[in-house]
Amino acid sequence: MIRNKPVTGKKMIHQIEKQFGVMTRSQKRIGCYLIDHSFDLLFCTLAQLSERIGTSTTTIIRFAQLLGYPGFAEMQHAAREALDFDAGQALQEQTVDGAGSFPDAVSQNDLTDSERKKLDEACRMIMDAEDILIIGYKNSFGTAAELLHRLDSVRNDVYFARLIGDWRDTLRLMNANTLALIVSFEPHYAYTYYCTTIAAERGCSILALSEGLVNPYTAISDLMIPFQLKRTDKMSFPELTSVASFMNLLFEKLIGEFGLSEKMQSEDMDDYLRILFRE
Repeated sequence: MIRNKPVTGKKMIHQIEKQFGVMTRSQKRIGCYLIDHSFDLLFCTLAQLSERIGTSTTTIIRFAQLLGYPGFAEMQHAAREALDFDAGQALQEQTVDGAGSFPDAVSQNDLTDSERKKLDEACRMIMDAEDILIIGYKNSFGTAAELLHRLDSVRNDVYFARLIGDWRDTLRLMNANTLALIVSFEPHYAYTYYCTTIAAERGCSILALSEGLVNPYTAISDLMIPFQLKRTDKMSFPELTSVASFMNLLFEKLIGEFGLSEKMQSEDMDDYLRILFRE
């Protein structure tokens, strides 16, 4: 599947193009990289961006100053504002294509044709994968852990990156036969997004459960399930009713239509911990 092209701030592209003729070779490399990987500027730290581009943090700061910003933080803030500005058009286009936020649905009869198609595709990705690597941190940890518990009840070879002690073991799971199942909500995109880009680079299929129609996973996922989550303010914990509804429908379909059956689960705590922290 062809991954979607990221939303890019037109103003920042114009700034880069305007200054391109006076840039050093290193600065041109930064400019080209940011045009092609705009979400990296939005959600990577300065150190992460430096490592990805292969240049120093000082060079990136000088690049930002060449574009008229005091430093990297101000350039990143401007890029995020540009994303908000562009999101309206992208949101409109995606809604026309039937890619609206997943509803709080009780049964499959409550879904539109496009929503049922997404549910079917998510089930097929889960069925076809040899291994499943779940990635979720911060305020998505609970949802990711619930996915681990429920997926482990119906199939083998399900792992949670958060519980794998050695990052090298996580990397070994990232290959073309692996489904990376991403759970990530605002405002804690950065680390999960960083792990997701590595999974994509290593050939994993990407199934993302995230917030809103425009987020960093829109550009990098094979299938993105967007949710419109309610919260009292931007930093508060989101209300996850629609996510829970999707998970219920997903497992109902996996068991009822795709032939998976629940494995016998021991009530013994030692067995439960062995499943969670399997080697």
